[in-house]
Amino acid sequence: MQYFLEHLTEIPYLHFTKTPREIETITNEDLVLKCEAIGIPPPIIEWAYNGKLMYAVDESNDVEKVYNAGLRTIQNGVTASKIVIPCTSTKTVTQYKCLANNQHYKLETITTITNEGSTNCSHKLSSPVINMWTDGRFERSGATVQLFCRIHDNLKSNITWYNEASVKLENAKKYKIMKNGDLIIHDTVWEDMGVYTCVASNEFGEDRIMAFFYPTQP
Repeated sequence: MQYFLEHLTEIPYLHFTKTPREIETITNEDLVLKCEAIGIPPPIIEWAYNGKLMYAVDESNDVEKVYNAGLRTIQNGVTASKIVIPCTSTKTVTQYKCLANNQHYKLETITTITNEGSTNCSHKLSSPVINMWTDGRFERSGATVQLFCRIHDNLKSNITWYNEASVKLENAKKYKIMKNGDLIIHDTVWEDMGVYTCVASNEFGEDRIMAFFYPTQP
């Protein structure tokens, strides 16, 4: 995606707030790696396996930037991501990178994983995994905000968003759920502050995350 003209109220930055340990070991169970970064604008997070990108995140908060063109915006956000590393029957040593990018800065961290190999590993169709989501967002009241909820799998999964009162959000003038799973909130006001829940589900189960949104004074 091309860069959009931005009128940021603060200087862009990017920092990791949570990273996997440098060395991990898998024995009889799958391992979950989690990575988290904060920045202006909100970062996206991708993962690389032995130097190769596992999947590409097509866009960041580009949709909200279109709606907010010409406005002064905060675009301060915390993005979290996780991947599941399956145990295997053979011993392997692999390397995973967490890659954070907010179109101004890039960061990466490396984890080396030793898979000890186990005959107790079981692989079956499972519930979806939300791979990248907004953990927290700050934006000026009156602007449009985009909350991430991305899933990368080969199973057909449904994405549903709920507000803090557990009311299901539908596509309407106020809200829009993107094809990639993100929630768009238009014309934000103080009453929009709170925790929003994204639920990814299929016939085998579900995964859910919570995203906190704080609208500041315009």
